[in-house]
Amino acid sequence: MSALKRNLPDSNGFVKIYGGDPMNIEKFSVLEVAELRSELLQSGLDARDAGTLMQSFLAGRGYGVSPEAARAAAFTVEGSGCSLEVMQRELDRIAMVQ
Repeated sequence: MSALKRNLPDSNGFVKIYGGDPMNIEKFSVLEVAELRSELLQSGLDARDAGTLMQSFLAGRGYGVSPEAARAAAFTVEGSGCSLEVMQRELDRIAMVQ
C-alpha cells in the first residue's frame, strides 16, 4: 500500500492521511458525515433540498457555503451513489469558515 494515501481511523472518528498535504485535513468526523448521509438517503430529497440540508449541516458546525456550491456538491454526491468518501470530500471542499 502506498505511504502517500493510507487512511487510518483515529480514536476520535477523524481520518488521518499520512504523507499527504498537511493543509488537506478533513473537517468532519466519519460519524458526522455518516449521519448526514443516512438522513439524506432516508429523506428522499432532490438535489436542491439536499443542498439546503448540507448548508444547515455546515452552518451548525460554524461553516458557511453558498447555495450554489451546496447544490453542486449535492449533485456530485448523488452522482456517486451517495458515497461516504465523496460526501466527505465535497463537504470539506465547500465548507468556508464564517
